[in-house]
Amino acid sequence: MSSIETLTDITLATSSFEEVEVSNLMGLQSAVNEGKIAVLTADITSESRIYFKTGAPSTIKMNGHSITAPYLHVGAGKDLTIDGSVQGSKINNRLFANWYAKLTLTGGSYDYIQLFKVRDFDATDITAQNSTQNYVLNANNCLDVTLKNSNLTNSNTNSYSHAINASGNSKLTLDNVIASATSDYSSGAYISECANVVINGGTYTSAQHKDIW
Repeated sequence: MSSIETLTDITLATSSFEEVEVSNLMGLQSAVNEGKIAVLTADITSESRIYFKTGAPSTIKMNGHSITAPYLHVGAGKDLTIDGSVQGSKINNRLFANWYAKLTLTGGSYDYIQLFKVRDFDATDITAQNSTQNYVLNANNCLDVTLKNSNLTNSNTNSYSHAINASGNSKLTLDNVIASATSDYSSGAYISECANVVINGGTYTSAQHKDIW
């Protein structure tokens, strides 16, 4: 039986999901850390990392804007959704989630996504590309990693620069993914020691080495 019994309980249980328009870093961090839906009305830039601490589930609606920082950090246990479905939505530099965080991406453009021991990563309809990092998506020791209908490109010329690097994950699902890399000893997807791997369709290419390693 649900613990929600009355209209008052329902109101209290859903009140934290209110939408808040934000135009600066302080407003963004406040809304996300309080479990609200942050709707961007302007591009946001920070000279230092942007950190979202553990707390109630929250959402960032990019609304066609960008967030630029050395890296955006989704902290331990945090449940964050980034809605980049409006054209022009972009997270610049590194998006990092760790220690049982849950990260959901819907649309948008990214440079580099790094995951370490997250409990759940689910990305759909994203575009990610860079020319400076060894990986575009780097997922290590995660419970569940799912990537669907997405396009990842690594044009870094350094050796072993893969589009996808997945190591030690309990479950990895790649569904209709286009992943490409161009350097020596690179691959569209480098997969190592993942317990359960499911690949449905998609295209994995490398100019120099293996499509899937």
